[in-house]
Amino acid sequence: MTMLDNKERRDNNEVAAQVSEFNVPKQSEPHSSGRGNALTTTVVVFLIFAFFVLTLGSQLTTYFEKPVESEIALLYEGVDSVLFQGVFVRNERPVESETYAQIKRSGDGVIAYTNKNGARLSNNSVIAVVYPNHEEKYTRQRIEELRLQINVFAEAVKFTDGGGADSAQIEAFSGQLADVQTKMLRCIAAGEYVESSEYRNRYVGLQTKINLLRGTVTPEEVAIRIAELEKRVAELEGELSGNLKELLAEDSGWFVSNADGYENMLFFDDAKSLSREEIDDIIRNPSLEIADNVAGKMIDGYRWRMATVVPTSSVVGVAKKQTVELRIGAFPQAVEAVVIDVREQDDGYTVLVFESEVLNEEFVRNRVASVRLLLDGYSGIRLPQSAVVFNKDGERGVFVRNGTVLEFKKVIMFRSDDDFVMVENTDEEGYLQLFDDVVVSGSNLYDGRILSQ
Repeated sequence: MTMLDNKERRDNNEVAAQVSEFNVPKQSEPHSSGRGNALTTTVVVFLIFAFFVLTLGSQLTTYFEKPVESEIALLYEGVDSVLFQGVFVRNERPVESETYAQIKRSGDGVIAYTNKNGARLSNNSVIAVVYPNHEEKYTRQRIEELRLQINVFAEAVKFTDGGGADSAQIEAFSGQLADVQTKMLRCIAAGEYVESSEYRNRYVGLQTKINLLRGTVTPEEVAIRIAELEKRVAELEGELSGNLKELLAEDSGWFVSNADGYENMLFFDDAKSLSREEIDDIIRNPSLEIADNVAGKMIDGYRWRMATVVPTSSVVGVAKKQTVELRIGAFPQAVEAVVIDVREQDDGYTVLVFESEVLNEEFVRNRVASVRLLLDGYSGIRLPQSAVVFNKDGERGVFVRNGTVLEFKKVIMFRSDDDFVMVENTDEEGYLQLFDDVVVSGSNLYDGRILSQ
């Protein structure tokens, strides 16, 4: 074999090797390829898991977060007060009557008092009428009602005297009509039927005058109605027996139809000498046994005193000669009274004695009354305790809605109880203002939070 042949064989072998290398791909190293794929898969799984956790956390926060509730800040006015039971002390004497005693023992007759409690009576005034039976009593009451109606119709005719429509008078009577109707309904609701009957007659009189002025009713028609009522009165008077008795007052004073047994025991000038034990005993026993012949009592004067026992801590600052206001029983108006005695006891209680000149039916009816002593008044913004929070600087305040953003505003608190607080009504910048929308409940509250609703 020649040198040329050897060279040619080497060239062919190189070409074959190159072709073989080109057609058969070279395999990569298996270890480095597997590690890259695992890393990519881990990153993808982590991102999916993180997204799931964030989404779930957001949903759970929204689900469990307490909704924000708010209310408008309004002005509130109140009065510090002390509630107690007070004992009325007056100069009183029992009204005694043997006729009254006989009727009470036998049950033969019906007693009807003719005056309101607290009415001023003179000597020998009639305090009560004794009817032979209930039917006689009701008949006489009905006669009295009919006579009042007759007077109402007669007065209406006389007032109008055939005059034509007067728009000014009609308007004035219409205004009075609404007021009288309201008072009548209030008396009925309160069970004050005598007063409601009086307002009813006034209502009928006003309505009759309006109808006569408008011409919807003629004087002749009213006269016919008066004649019918007079006929009914005559019929009822024919049913009366005429057998009536009267109970008279032997002297003058302010009459009360009930007695309690303390009339000869408690006296006006002795009010300041009553001990705590005596006051407490009267409160526990406001009525004693009374004799059968006691038909009521007379009060000498319109001035009265009241003794009570209260915790000393509740009346700090109350002193002798101080004028205060009392709300007594169901009487709607506060009554002025003067503190005439202050006696602090050793056991944390104080005896107070008040004096007043306001006398009415409410005050004379009972010996013991529920009373509220009014002290200093106050005003401010009243908020639930839950509304008050502290910011990061330790300042007391509240969160308010400012559009959709929460804003922290400071407050100056001056009184509180278990449920509410009172804060000052101030115009100072940065503090709670009237009519702010105050957050009273919610969670995740902070200054600048944007609300989703």
